[in-house]
Amino acid sequence: MLFVDTNILIEVIRKNQLVLDWFATRMKEELIIHGLVLLELLVGVRDDQELKEIEQFARTFQVYWPTTADYDRAMDLAKRYYRYGLGAVDAVLAASTRNKRVSLCTLDRDFRPIPNLKIVEPYSK
Repeated sequence: MLFVDTNILIEVIRKNQLVLDWFATRMKEELIIHGLVLLELLVGVRDDQELKEIEQFARTFQVYWPTTADYDRAMDLAKRYYRYGLGAVDAVLAASTRNKRVSLCTLDRDFRPIPNLKIVEPYSK
């Protein structure tokens, strides 16, 4: 299983061919959208059409909602890695990734300093 970060899903929506090619090699059952990532996508919509497209796209994936344990670990990560630019949503995403023992597909460098966090990049920037 693999959590997909917001930056990856934005590239899919923008039809970035490098990400689409990588995405096509993964089974949809393998990919999970974190609830907070979905929320970030929804908050960033520009119009009703884009909202409809994102809602339709998101329905094809399993959505994971964070647990109390995820938030507890996120608090710890935020205290340790704030100086590296780790924000609130990313702290919860990293905590959920570690707690579920899955990987995180992202292009975001803010996650790099966190030990034992498995990162997958669909391509190098």
